[in-house]
Amino acid sequence: MTQSSQPFAEYPIALPVLVWKADLVCRCNRKVALLEEVVLRLVRDGITTIETMTQLLGFNDTTIVQKVVSRLIHVNALTYDTDLVPTLTPYGTDVLSVASIQDIRTFESMVIHQDPILGDLSWKDEKDLQAYGTLQENQPETFFIAVPFQNIDLDHREVQALLQRRSEPLQTHPNGLDVTQFELRSVTTENSDVIRLYQQARLVLTRNAGGWAFQVLERNQEQPRLTQALRGVELEGTEVFPLYDPPRTSTALLDAGRDLLGIGSVHGFEDQMVTALTERLQSANSTVHVYVGHARLPMWDTLLKNLDDLLAAKPALKVEIQTDVGFLHGMGSIHEHPQAQRVVQRLKKFRENSRVKVRDTGRQYPLCVIIIDGAQVMVHMEDWQEYLNDRHVKRNVLVDGLRVVTGPVNQFLDNLHEVRSHPRGED
Repeated sequence: MTQSSQPFAEYPIALPVLVWKADLVCRCNRKVALLEEVVLRLVRDGITTIETMTQLLGFNDTTIVQKVVSRLIHVNALTYDTDLVPTLTPYGTDVLSVASIQDIRTFESMVIHQDPILGDLSWKDEKDLQAYGTLQENQPETFFIAVPFQNIDLDHREVQALLQRRSEPLQTHPNGLDVTQFELRSVTTENSDVIRLYQQARLVLTRNAGGWAFQVLERNQEQPRLTQALRGVELEGTEVFPLYDPPRTSTALLDAGRDLLGIGSVHGFEDQMVTALTERLQSANSTVHVYVGHARLPMWDTLLKNLDDLLAAKPALKVEIQTDVGFLHGMGSIHEHPQAQRVVQRLKKFRENSRVKVRDTGRQYPLCVIIIDGAQVMVHMEDWQEYLNDRHVKRNVLVDGLRVVTGPVNQFLDNLHEVRSHPRGED
């Protein structure tokens, strides 16, 4: 992010991850087993009969030596001459000198993850991945990036490159415990339909003199390759964060609210809004008037918690809250989100407090307005900006540092009063 870039908004996004199950056939380098090395040395020294080797090794049965000889012939370390006598091959001589041997092994049902945006393969920890339905239920505001999946497959060279970067999943497989190097021979996928999971990330949208830009972060670390790839995906017509059609005819109240953006301090990120709201409410001495409609759960939760604390700390403080109480109770009963439950419980507590008036508007205001001691004003609202091809970006902002003595603020409050006076009429 450059010095001149201005953060505009941050969006939770879900990046698709394809999950493949594949059988990998590998040529494996492994350490020579002690018994294999002994048999090779015996053959090199002219001791070639199974019976003699068995006797020298102290075995009662020839089966063990026979199996070792067969395995060494299979990997071309031994061969039979014309008289069917085991002899050492040039490769067998090399095996004795480097104490390493090669054989072919199959690793079944290996789970490989593929990033369809970058094409990268990885062995991801699936605890970091979620199914579409689970993520949508737990994080309903997440934007799912719908990249095309045509012609997606596991490329032999990419799988081999993955094994060279990280071979731990094969090394911990029962067939790979003694292997020091893996060379891929073939890949066979088991999936008839590839499984799709999602990994959470954040997209930070910024604005500068040249227009809009964004960057993608995973675990608070910028991902430059992914950012660049998503810019390409966007140019091809795929949305990578939420875009909207232009807002419909704005009400006078919304128009007046937008005028406030130029005169107040604008907080566009959740943590900034929560901090500013908490600090401003702490300055209240006599009254807090709240007109709440459009507000996100973290804002509701922070607002009501601070009011609860203020009422306990300041016995002279009086609070008035105007909102659609029925909507909030429905939100609390439908969503089992802890914040939603706390909001409903605190509203119920406030209605039993003589210093708090809770007025049911029966409707949702398009804004959230807080007036402290009749002088300081804070407004939580939606900010719409044109982004690309007549599509708009939308963010929630908290406008702070407003005072009633300012003309645009008074005009805004007049419009708010008009809406409150006709709560069920048209704007």
